[in-house]
Amino acid sequence: MPKLAAFTRFVAVAAALVALGSACGGNSVSSGIPSGGRDAGGTESAGNPSGGLSSSGSGGATNDGDPKPNYAACKRPTDCALGSVGCCGVCDGANVTAHDFVAYNRAYEKQVKTCGEVACEPCPDSLGEETVKYFLPNCVAGQCVVEDLRTSDLTACELDSDCRARAGNGCCPGCGSKDLLGVRSDQSFEDFVCAEPMPCPQRAPPPWKAVCGALGHCIVPVTAD
Repeated sequence: MPKLAAFTRFVAVAAALVALGSACGGNSVSSGIPSGGRDAGGTESAGNPSGGLSSSGSGGATNDGDPKPNYAACKRPTDCALGSVGCCGVCDGANVTAHDFVAYNRAYEKQVKTCGEVACEPCPDSLGEETVKYFLPNCVAGQCVVEDLRTSDLTACELDSDCRARAGNGCCPGCGSKDLLGVRSDQSFEDFVCAEPMPCPQRAPPPWKAVCGALGHCIVPVTAD
């Protein structure tokens, strides 16, 4: 009996050490909006809120044997949100890719953010094109995924008349040239990003024109400050 009790205590201690090692830092995939970083929408963040998106949120079992929720399960695109891979946010720039993000169901935000407070260095000044604006969460086959607008059906076109310029990738468009996008001229983009129809402030259309690019997707070839 003493040997059995000692073995049981050894297993329990080993399991606790494994759990501590994977809580933050280890091999977990996480996302956050730490001080000086940028969030998934490309905006400057403030403060040090908890962050971190666990890569183990796609099902499995908890310590007590109960099934773990599928943190990426969804029914519609607006169920989903984007987080960055790692405890610090995504810094904008020309080299951002879909691999820098993780998509998850926004209802599980508290469960999937696991890094706690993390001190992150400020993002460097963006050199070249800012690309964070092109990435949105989508729901495909019941799972949240990362969508790149540059290859999305939301920007597919054959003629320049299929396209329009839009400021920002939110439900309501922004103003000026901030985060200028080329999207389809119909309302498919708003249907995609808006959970429900909502009144948006009336804004004048951007003075820049979107055209159908060589790859069959809407682009804004020239922008201004």
